[in-house]
Amino acid sequence: MTPNVFISSTIADLHYLRDALREAVEDLAYRPVMSEYGDIGYISDTTAAGSCYRTVRQCQLVVLVVGCRYGETDKDGLSVTHREFLAAQDSRIPIITFAEAKVLNFKRVFDAEPGAEIWDKFQDMDNPKRTFGLIAQICASPQYNGMIPFTNAGDAKKALKRQIADFVGDRLAEQVLPVRTEVQDVLAQIASLRGELREAGTAKTSPEIIRNTTAFRFLLDDRAATFKRFLELLFGDIEPAIPHLFHCPDVKSIIEESGRKLVVETRQEIFQQVLFQARPLSIEGAHQGPDGFYWITKEQEVFVSPNLLATFGRLLAHLKSKVQ
Repeated sequence: MTPNVFISSTIADLHYLRDALREAVEDLAYRPVMSEYGDIGYISDTTAAGSCYRTVRQCQLVVLVVGCRYGETDKDGLSVTHREFLAAQDSRIPIITFAEAKVLNFKRVFDAEPGAEIWDKFQDMDNPKRTFGLIAQICASPQYNGMIPFTNAGDAKKALKRQIADFVGDRLAEQVLPVRTEVQDVLAQIASLRGELREAGTAKTSPEIIRNTTAFRFLLDDRAATFKRFLELLFGDIEPAIPHLFHCPDVKSIIEESGRKLVVETRQEIFQQVLFQARPLSIEGAHQGPDGFYWITKEQEVFVSPNLLATFGRLLAHLKSKVQ
């Protein structure tokens, strides 16, 4: 299969760079996917932007470019490029991020004094605070959080080829291992439990062992990846979290069992402010995706959007139904 590489950025101001990145992808015999070249199908029951997000999820790699323009925003205050990043992150698609060097320099100045009036009328960028928030969110991601500065198309083109070569090399090396480390750990635990049962002469598997093995397998599913990461942040590891999944009636109770307080937050703009103003001083972990957002503070507060809290609730109910 020829890999699809989605190139995400604002178009008008970065057309010169997008063409160079397209050439780099084609030089490697991969298939670049770009809206201006008709690579995205728009005949569907969704919006044009929605078609882009759907196409992102059909690709094997995303190249994200952050420039001086943030782009037009939707009702939620996010641009198409920002949402394409979230779609890739939510689907756990590898992301290679480029950022204009001058934008990164502007952000360093912004970080020193984010409340300065200049950022409300900064002429070099259309929406500096949103752009800096996107950069902060990328850097705070649990994976694929690197950022490559560029000053010209030639350097970016060479850097993209090197990054893809490095990425492919890592994937080939991983093929040597028959299963992922996480799966190996689970299988080792299951084997150990079976051994203990044999030694004890137990004929039937205990309900606790069934619950534990079911929970491990459930949380290893990519569809539960965000929930798994959330639990790891609450309890430090996934193993101590598992008993609470079955003993607690809802997600709120699980949060309280971790010694923290749940705060339901409906304002998405607050997430952006917290991410690039408070981090890393008071934030232990944060996430934003199509289903919503959360952040966890060192003051033992857990802020979760209502829709993501509902998603976690459905996952919890589904897990419990597997052992009933």
